[in-house]
Amino acid sequence: MKQYILIIAVCLSTLGFSQKVEKSLGDFTELKAFDQISVKLVKADENKAVISGDHTDKVQILNKNGVLKIRLEIEKSYQGEETYVTLYYKTLYVLDANEGAFIISDETMNPADIELKAQEGAGIDVALDVKRVTVKSVSGGQVKATGIAKNQDATVNSGGMYKGKALKTEQTNINVSTGGNAKIHASEVVKAKVKAGGNIKIYGNPKVVDKKTVLGGNITQVN
Repeated sequence: MKQYILIIAVCLSTLGFSQKVEKSLGDFTELKAFDQISVKLVKADENKAVISGDHTDKVQILNKNGVLKIRLEIEKSYQGEETYVTLYYKTLYVLDANEGAFIISDETMNPADIELKAQEGAGIDVALDVKRVTVKSVSGGQVKATGIAKNQDATVNSGGMYKGKALKTEQTNINVSTGGNAKIHASEVVKAKVKAGGNIKIYGNPKVVDKKTVLGGNITQVN
């Protein structure tokens, strides 16, 4: 009998830890994710987070001056591989992935301007319909963007990667250095600079390409 009670207690305990946790949130326009947590973005009429997977009771969500930070409590740092947050949001202008976190949106995001930043092995994967996008991928970060952007500014370095081949732009300004890799698409103008071993591939057959290489690296046009 005691054995059965113990089994039931363990099952209930496991169920409790796997339950979803929902939190209402105030307004924010910038997201910072940490600790290998996966964040899925959903456009909505309200701001809230639904937490599932591991460590649901250890997820900290802090909102200060419009900057929303999602991370684990310090004793669970970098242990969010199986922790998932569905973030319902009204407006977002900045996505910032850190410490192996991953930010994804299945829906097309369409603010006028958006900034995408990934570092420390973290990643971002989004579809866009914007006038301007600013991309920064450094220290092993990866950014993937698809869709449309009239203008683009991108910085990739220290082993960062930018997969922007499927993001169709008119004008792109890109700087890559120190082992960074980038693929971009532009129809009108590209200004590209590579330094110290970076690589850029240019798609879209742009009318004007201004390219500069310093201390090694490659800039390749792919038609």
